[in-house]
Order: sequence, then structure tokens, then C-alpha cells
Amino acid sequence: MSDNFRCRSHPKVDIIKGVLYNAPMLRDKKNLSAGDLIKLFQAASIGPANCAHLAIDIQKCFAIKETARHIANNITPAFRKHSIPNYWVHLSDHVDENNIPIGVDAFCEVSPLPEEKVVRKTTASAFKGSNIDKLLKEKNIKLVVITGFAFNCCVKATAEDAIKNNYNVVILTDGVEQYGPAKFELAAKGATFANSNEFIKAIQHKITA
Repeated sequence: MSDNFRCRSHPKVDIIKGVLYNAPMLRDKKNLSAGDLIKLFQAASIGPANCAHLAIDIQKCFAIKETARHIANNITPAFRKHSIPNYWVHLSDHVDENNIPIGVDAFCEVSPLPEEKVVRKTTASAFKGSNIDKLLKEKNIKLVVITGFAFNCCVKATAEDAIKNNYNVVILTDGVEQYGPAKFELAAKGATFANSNEFIKAIQHKITA
């Protein structure tokens, strides 16, 4: 890991970039329900084929092991089941010949499948420090679901730039560590928050509707 970069750990309803957005509702409900997410999908004409999961810096040097294990055992398998691609984004100076982080920077608990994209970034935001935007646009992705570490640094920076690049953003609250005030900052910019179970319920509804 580069020494010069280390992460430390108004009542209104609007449509922003096609997203159903309600910051006060997020403060009151904390997470969106499956019903809320279904409305979001309908407003932005989004289905499973337009979604992608960005797993940010799930590495030994950043991750909380329990959360990383939940991402590995529950969240990513659910996405695979519904053909939502997992992109494993990492910040590392130590990689093997397949771009997989090794040593102190190695993945924590998670194991990308051979067909899944492993993306190396050089800055806090995946959108400024990697080719993730190009990869997502090639697949016509409209909505990114974000998990990973650290919330106040790389997750936040990636979410902010995803919004600037016209993606709809859902952050899975059971796939990040404690977030604090940064959650409301992101909500005010257009990000939405949901538990992974509610997100998968909404996806299943879209598939069967």
C-alpha cells in the first residue's frame, strides 16, 4: 500500500438522475424497503441486467472480518444467483500475475470467481483511479450496488463519483461498516441505502413481475 494514501477509518421529494430520492425518509427509515426499491427501479427503468455490485477494498488492511464474511457468504452469492456481476475493486501495491492483491493487501474472506472482474484502482474513488466506468458502460449498467471499506473514505468517494457519472447508487448497509454522518451527506447527493435482503427481494420482484 502506498505510504501517501491510506484510508481512515430539507424535507423534499425529487427525481434526481431518474432516482427516487428522499433524504428525510432515509433519516427516518434508515434503510429503504423492497417496496421503495421497486419504485426506484420503475422510476429509472432498471432491471437486474442493468445492475452491478462494486465490492470496494475488501482487503485485510481495511476490512472488518465479520462484515467481509457476510459479503462473501451471503451478498455476493445472491448477486451471482440473479446474474448481477460482482466487480472486486482494490487498492494495492502488491498483486500477483492475475492482478489479485497479495500479502498485507490480500482479500479478506472473499474469493472472486475466475470469470469475475478484479479491478485495481490507484485513488480512493474507483471512478478516478481505475477503468471501472468503462467496464460498467460496456455492460449498460445503470445502477451500482456498493459494499466494502472504508465507508468514510473509499466507499464514499466511489459513491459520489458514481452519482456524478450518472449511475444510480444503492449502498448496502449490511455490507459496510459503521458510517456516521457521511451517510446523510451521500443521501443528500442522491445515494440510497438498503439492507441486502430488501434489495434482493426487489430484484426478485422485477424478475417475476
